[in-house]
Amino acid sequence: LEFSAQVSFFHRPSRSFFGSTWEGRSVKAERDPPVENSIVKTTVTLNDLVFWYTYIDDKDTLAVSELVATEYDGAQQIKLAQYACGWTFLKPFGQIGCIAGNSTETQGAYVDVRNDRA
Repeated sequence: LEFSAQVSFFHRPSRSFFGSTWEGRSVKAERDPPVENSIVKTTVTLNDLVFWYTYIDDKDTLAVSELVATEYDGAQQIKLAQYACGWTFLKPFGQIGCIAGNSTETQGAYVDVRNDRA
């Protein structure tokens, strides 16, 4: 499996995504050594910077970041499937005390995906 981040803009009042989806570089997962009778833990660290240019400055617009896993056929590197692993959002526009484009505040996204099934 390889993992990447995707970022899209979502307008809350119209309940719709708009613009092009940005896709980060793919990273192979690091698997921890399996422990007897346990689920294999997979660790992925993505460190991508995303820049955009837009005339939109609407506080009701979100930047939605999603973690995506891609499965490839080992021999021919054909994409077999993609899986959504979790998502989060940032509010990049209309922050109180900030002028659009001049914000010194840095926002980061942390996605903690857990699938604890008994």
